Formats: sequence, structure tokens, C-alpha cells
Amino acid sequence: MGHATRSSVLIEKLQKNGDRVVVLAEGNAARYIKLRFPEIDVRSYPFFEMRYSPGVWLLPRVGFQLFPFIKSLKKEKKIAELLVKELEPDLIISDNRYGFYHPSIPSYLLCHQLHLSPPLLKNTINNRYRKWLGNFNEIWVPDYPGSGNLSGNLSRSIYQTPPLKYIGPLTALQKPAQEFDKDIDVLGVISGPEPGRKKFEIEMRKLFSKLQRDQGLRTHLILGKSFSGIGPERENPNEEDFAGPEKLSQLAAGARLIISRSGYSSIMDYHMLESNCLMIPTAGQPEQEYLANYHYSHGNIHLMQENEMNLSVVVKALETPRKIIVENNKGISLFEA
Repeated sequence: MGHATRSSVLIEKLQKNGDRVVVLAEGNAARYIKLRFPEIDVRSYPFFEMRYSPGVWLLPRVGFQLFPFIKSLKKEKKIAELLVKELEPDLIISDNRYGFYHPSIPSYLLCHQLHLSPPLLKNTINNRYRKWLGNFNEIWVPDYPGSGNLSGNLSRSIYQTPPLKYIGPLTALQKPAQEFDKDIDVLGVISGPEPGRKKFEIEMRKLFSKLQRDQGLRTHLILGKSFSGIGPERENPNEEDFAGPEKLSQLAAGARLIISRSGYSSIMDYHMLESNCLMIPTAGQPEQEYLANYHYSHGNIHLMQENEMNLSVVVKALETPRKIIVENNKGISLFEA
């Protein structure tokens, strides 16, 4: 979902520029785009998603998926060729889809990770990764340039790549102009693919039950499930299946603390909102673990592991607010003259 929300910012700007946009997406991402842009042509395509496992199972699981992942890049290239023939586009923007480009059409990769840090075969893997990056005319990095940034070392190129353009963070959330009363002590935002999302929901419910019972805290939970907005009214008024950008911006503005995963899109969102955050990285997801530790070490967030969720960390986070602040916050707009 994070890729869909950040891509929606580009879609909105392209539409304001008078461009016709066609989107290729699937599942929740496609439903989100259709909900936000009902007039847009959204084509469904089952992209490959890498799955991770914690601990000793990380390498075997990633290794097992390498062949189907490489095979999926070839399928993406064929789909791109077919759509170029049909649509005759002026450009292609690919959000972390390394196979979706065309040699005859300007192709731009939206990506904040310019090199990989696997525990084994680092040079071999990065050599292949550079070849995938090299298929694009330019890489658009949704971050600030320089040392003070949101993605840390992930977006610092240590290998030769295509030209880079740091376009600043992409977030659909906006800090409300008016001040909101802090009527929520702890706002929980659940995200991620199944079955991990459901597992996280179960653990968050346990935690929130203790926060309400033992600490008397006011909580609100966004489950990250449905995007239709259609269905029976929830019995619990302090829960939402899904919150769009405007709703989430308002809820976050009225919350003393947000507990969420540490995906990069969430980092960009809460940086924009200047929210006090407690982040719980997905176990076995190297990027989330790196981002959580990076921002924790810079004093930007509070940190808690999923297998160590306890009240004392939450209480401390409420007592000592932190914000995701960077040294260099001057992004470059894609649409500057």
C-alpha cells in the first residue's frame, strides 16, 4: 500500500499538469487508486512481491524466491512492450518495478534504495541490481539530497547508477492548518500484506486492551483492511477498517502518539505531520529494521520489537515526544520549471 499512496501524489500532479495517466496495479493498491481517482484507467496486473521471514529463515526464504522474482521481471518487460504499443505513452514511471521500462520511451524508476546489503554475496547481488537500475533513464529518489535525509544510507549511491533526481518525500498526508485537540492518546496504524497484517492486528489489540484497562488511555485503531468504504457500521467507534489521506491526517493531528510499522512511506507520512511515533519493524524485513534503527539512533522515533510489546515503552513514548526531523529538508520538485 505504501507504494500506492506515494505514487498517488505523482498521479495527482500529473493530472494537474494536464496529462492522461494509466495505472498498472493490483489488489489493495489498485482498489486504493480507484477509490481516490475514480476517473483513472487502472489496469490489473499481478506483480511479484518478495516475502520475508525472521531470523534463520530469512536467507532460505529469500533464496527460494529469487528465480520467480527474476522471471517476473521478464513478464513485466513484456507487459510494458504491449502497453507501449497500445497506449503510445510519452513516459513511463515505475515504482520499484525493475522490469517495467521500455528502451524507446523515457522510463523513470521511483526508488529510495540504491544498493542492497544482503548478509551474503553482496557484490554479486549488487552487480545484478545495478543492471536492473541501468535500464532506466533516471532514478527519482523520494527523499532529500545529502546526509540529512529520511532513508539514511539506503538512498546514497555507492555504485554507478543512472542519473539521480532527489524529488523530496512523497506523501498524500497534509498537516491540518488548524490545531486539533489531542483527544486520542494512542493511534495505532496496522498495515502490510496478509497473514502478517492479521498477526500484527492481534498483537496490537492485546496491547491496546492493556493500555485502556491498565492506563486508562484513549486509543484508536486503523486496521488497514478495506478500501471500499461500504459495509456495516463498526460496533467499536474507536476502530476504522481504513482511513484515507484526509481522515488519517486528522486522526494523526489529534493523537499524542502513533504506533505503526516502519515502512518508508510511513516514515515520509509522519515526517510531514511532525507526529510523535513509536515504530515496530516487521521482523525479518531488512529495510524496515534498518529504517527503524536509523531513526531511533537519531532520536527521531521510539522503537519497540513485535515480540517485546509492553506498556512501559508506550508510556515513555507518551511522556517524551519525538519527531522525525532531518537536517536538510529542501526537496526538489519534479515539476519545477
